[in-house]
Amino acid sequence: MVRDLPHRQFQQRFSTDLNQLPQVVQWLSTAKPADCPETVWQQVNMALIEGFSNAVRHAHRQLPPETPIDVRLALFSQRLQLMIWDWGPPFDLEAALQGRAQTLQRPDYDPLAQERQWGVQIFLKLRQEFGWRIALGRTENDRNCLTFEKQFEAPHRETEVSES
Repeated sequence: MVRDLPHRQFQQRFSTDLNQLPQVVQWLSTAKPADCPETVWQQVNMALIEGFSNAVRHAHRQLPPETPIDVRLALFSQRLQLMIWDWGPPFDLEAALQGRAQTLQRPDYDPLAQERQWGVQIFLKLRQEFGWRIALGRTENDRNCLTFEKQFEAPHRETEVSES
């Protein structure tokens, strides 16, 4: 399958610091494509906030604050791809997603009693209910790469009808 090349890319490096979150969100806001539906844009914002927060809180928990977290947004024709690289240990995201899916199906599950794994639940919802492709891979230089990818249709613009 031939993949198209992005027509625009945005990349930024952030330090391992939750106080960087406003800058992370601001960075993403500069990249919004005009043809991206608002709901998809809200979802990519949520994915970035949760992915960045997880890198800081979990993957980089034992690492110094200057350890970089790299983020890239690639814009294609009616598709976007968000990638977040961290230096944490390997993590089995698929097992976490499957475990959370099983937990959600239990009749005694109470979401308000849950203290952890909100990120996994958000990722699961993005995948199952909104059609996001989400994967966590390991790079050759021992980094995790969390990838979110979404196809979308450009919003329909109403055409002007002239009165005769």
